[in-house]
Amino acid sequence: MSKEYLWVGKLDKNTKVVVFNPLEEGETDAIISHSLLVKKVLLGPCKDSQELNVIEIETEGYLDDEIKTTLCCLQSTDDKKFDQCSVDLLVTHNEAKFTLVEGSGPITIFGQHLAEYLEDEIISENGDEEAEEEQVSLELTGKKRKGKKTGGLPKKIAKMEVSHEEEDNEDEDEDEDEEEQVTPEKLKKKGGSIKKEKMDISAMKEKEKDGKVSKKKEKMRKKL
Repeated sequence: MSKEYLWVGKLDKNTKVVVFNPLEEGETDAIISHSLLVKKVLLGPCKDSQELNVIEIETEGYLDDEIKTTLCCLQSTDDKKFDQCSVDLLVTHNEAKFTLVEGSGPITIFGQHLAEYLEDEIISENGDEEAEEEQVSLELTGKKRKGKKTGGLPKKIAKMEVSHEEEDNEDEDEDEDEEEQVTPEKLKKKGGSIKKEKMDISAMKEKEKDGKVSKKKEKMRKKL
């Protein structure tokens, strides 16, 4: 399994040589090999125009064969203070030395550093990343749960208020049902008393009529 990194080397009048050698920076047992893929060489901005800059590369080839050759030549003009060269050069398993043979630069070399890792190391790194992600997710869920607990009191109070209102409504409904059950009996009683009063009044009127009739009969008898 391989990973890719950016590599940049700079050359100027003060720094004439730059070396790609990751073994000096610190090698680990997990890395099998290193490679450098040179992609671009950039000149500029330049103070002196029309100055030729020659960049040389030195490395080892097959069977430790020494290779030393010109990588590119760059030159600026009065109108153009920059110049660049696209490169597609792969240096595998060896160090590479870049030298500014002629000119004062500044030169910037852009490359792609390829590191070959053991499979077990990649798996362990991925496992560590997954564990960190799980821990972060657990922390976030814990915070959400705490937020729900702190915000739960008003909901409980609201539920208690709703339950009290429901109980009050149920009591009112029960009172109304009791009133509905009692009112027919009361109406019957009231109806019976009204009828009795009417009968008493009618009986009194009939008695008064009978008394008047009896008085008239007595008067008639007396006249006769």
